[in-house]
Amino acid sequence: MCEMKLYLIRHGETDWNKSNLVQGWSESDLNANGQWQAEMLAKRFQQSGERLTAVYTSPLRRALQTAMPTAEMAGIRPVEDPDLREMRCGAWEGLNFDELKVIHPEAFQAWADSAENRILGGGESIRDLLERAVGSLGRIVGAHEDGDSVAVFTHGGVIRVLLAHLLGVDLQIARRCNQDNASINFFHRRLGIFLLVRWNDISHLICGGNGRQPSRS
Repeated sequence: MCEMKLYLIRHGETDWNKSNLVQGWSESDLNANGQWQAEMLAKRFQQSGERLTAVYTSPLRRALQTAMPTAEMAGIRPVEDPDLREMRCGAWEGLNFDELKVIHPEAFQAWADSAENRILGGGESIRDLLERAVGSLGRIVGAHEDGDSVAVFTHGGVIRVLLAHLLGVDLQIARRCNQDNASINFFHRRLGIFLLVRWNDISHLICGGNGRQPSRS
């Protein structure tokens, strides 16, 4: 039996990433490098011969713009799911992470220390993010069967909590897992269990062409 394939993909680079700003639900577009990264993702799927069954995406522009080249290559209309949005960061959105630690030191430390603490100004906790992201994943997985290949374009925070869920590890451990822009996390579902095959894979950006190097922001 051919197992289900699941790709969790982080969006390409934005200028907010380059400036180390908290994005959350704020909108930002891919910059020139991010657009190139999106093209390299599509090229990778095309060259691998992988026939995607479905493409899902966060509706935030940076994720949707990353998904479109791959969806168009596959001849698939992407499905937008608001529960795939990044963690809502409330009053922190637009702040540089270094500034954030100075302006809101106690609140930042409380958030960093516990998955239960919400961000100031209407933000979410890591636990809030986990609950809605797992809900989205459940709907996606429930709509597909063995033999299907599904690509999910989303955000670093969402991918981290889904890694924790799928691998059965503590949320605080998953928060330490780096996710580069336009990276791929690849799972096989076998006998009802998702097995991690590749994590934070950016080989398509290193070998993709033009001698451009991957973003680390």
